[in-house]
Amino acid sequence: MALARKGSRTIDVDGVEGLRILSYHLAVKHNLKVLTWNLWFGEFELMARLEAALAIIRSHDPDVIALQEVVPETLEHICDTPWIRDGYHLSDSTGETIEGYGTVLLTRVLPAQQTILDFPSVMGRKLVSADIPVGTSMLRVGTVHLESLESTPARLDQLDISFPFLREADAAILMGDFNFDPADPEEAFIPEDFTDLWALLHPESNGWTRDTDANVMAALFSERPKARRIDRILLRSGTTGSHGTGSHGTGSHRTGWRGTEIQLVGTKPCTADDPTLFPSDHFGLVACLEMETPPQGCAALTLG
Repeated sequence: MALARKGSRTIDVDGVEGLRILSYHLAVKHNLKVLTWNLWFGEFELMARLEAALAIIRSHDPDVIALQEVVPETLEHICDTPWIRDGYHLSDSTGETIEGYGTVLLTRVLPAQQTILDFPSVMGRKLVSADIPVGTSMLRVGTVHLESLESTPARLDQLDISFPFLREADAAILMGDFNFDPADPEEAFIPEDFTDLWALLHPESNGWTRDTDANVMAALFSERPKARRIDRILLRSGTTGSHGTGSHGTGSHRTGWRGTEIQLVGTKPCTADDPTLFPSDHFGLVACLEMETPPQGCAALTLG
């Protein structure tokens, strides 16, 4: 059993059959799809917006879903949605980790381990992670909603906690609402071994996820125009030469990952009848990753 660190809660999950199925699934597909989206907790047409967002998420069929600004009402609806209830494990299905609003991570099967790190924060911000075994390697997927407003020192502290924790696994993904743009000071503190997939795959595109020109609803509820790329998906590939400090994989047996696609989601109104109603005031991101090296130890797994 992994030991919980100060300011964290570590949950060991008894999901052996689920882990076998996921490892088999990845060994056959050799790819993974992840999605992150800040759903906006604003009361304006909250449930209609949530329904639209969930329909979009379902259409992309992601393996891992990271949601920010989840409130008790939306969490209850998410948990009661049949395709989620029957197909995903939620980091929180009761609202225990939500302080007014919070972050929830959904994975297709039970993770080997789930950890919630409590950040130094006046807004109750956390890092929520799930460890996914891939052969003899471990992929750690984390999601964050970093401190809002003019809070650069707090965000830097939160990043300083996140990256060493993620490096404990052989490969890692960090995604969510970072609340800073590539032009902001925090950008310099993203380590070189974590790749911003949008910058890698769309270097000529701004990729704004908060865009009051493109999102009429965001404009209506914003005090000033905004065009910023504050939602991110970062990848630490796990290939040989970028070793984690954990003991899940060794040398050439590590399963490396690379990003192949990334796109914005939720960029259109919920319906053609109302151009002011969008799923959220943020656009989401969905990314596809594939294995660079074949997973060791997966070939013999069966579903039986």
